[in-house]
Amino acid sequence: MFSPSVLARVVRRLGLFADQGLDIVEQPVASSSAQFRALLDGDLDMALTSPDNVLAYRSAPDNPLGETADLRTDLDAMRTVVQLRRKYTSPPIGGPDPLASALDPLDKLIDPRMTEAA
Repeated sequence: MFSPSVLARVVRRLGLFADQGLDIVEQPVASSSAQFRALLDGDLDMALTSPDNVLAYRSAPDNPLGETADLRTDLDAMRTVVQLRRKYTSPPIGGPDPLASALDPLDKLIDPRMTEAA
């Protein structure tokens, strides 16, 4: 994380981590490449990051690490983010939530077996 995660802060305050028996420790990182290197090396169990970072490190061999990785995006987690945003924030100015509208095409593009295996 480059700065404390608002999502993690909200989930912690709502007691949702504790409800699941999770003890979450946020670890600061210097860059996206440092975050993904730590994730691939097993120094991190999970990462909250932008979906474009996941695509870059999964699909583009010319990313800063110089390798691609089998990284998965949890669509259920993305839906939870959308639900929390709707519940605790005002609607975006000028239209619908772009993250929410992005989920429909993602569902069509991603093989359901991939998310089941994760």
